[in-house]
Amino acid sequence: MGLPASYPMWKTVRFVANSMYTASKLQEVDYRVVDIVHHGYDPDEIKEALDYVEVLRRKVERDFQDRVIFSVVAGGHVRKGWSQLFDALAKLSDQVRQRIAVLAVAPQKVVEEIQKRGLADVVKVVGEFGKMIREERPRGHGGGGLRDSADAGGGLRLAAP
Repeated sequence: MGLPASYPMWKTVRFVANSMYTASKLQEVDYRVVDIVHHGYDPDEIKEALDYVEVLRRKVERDFQDRVIFSVVAGGHVRKGWSQLFDALAKLSDQVRQRIAVLAVAPQKVVEEIQKRGLADVVKVVGEFGKMIREERPRGHGGGGLRDSADAGGGLRLAAP
């Protein structure tokens, strides 16, 4: 027969994907995706993080006065869009760069790229992706004005005030 992906039985299975990316990959090989169930969350954990948001927001506002704040929490895979973000930041004038800050939870290889590209003045790493304890993760987005989605194809969405 061929590769497991080409076995006829898989064409009859209905899949529930765990992300838009996974769904797109399944659909590329003609698998039936009936739904997407995104990562689960613990409401109590989110409530605790939201309670902490105001403390974090005040600190961010104090530390980055008169700046537009963005936040990014993402792994290092190419589809997360770090390279595109860094390319865009590098094109900004010094005047604009002084008016923004990107707070990032990122893996070590991304931190190294920030240093290599000379973007440490605008991209501030506040945690290492994959190494934060579960309770800290929802807080990673809480202080910024925007939140990233699962990957570069998903865009940005506004955070709740």
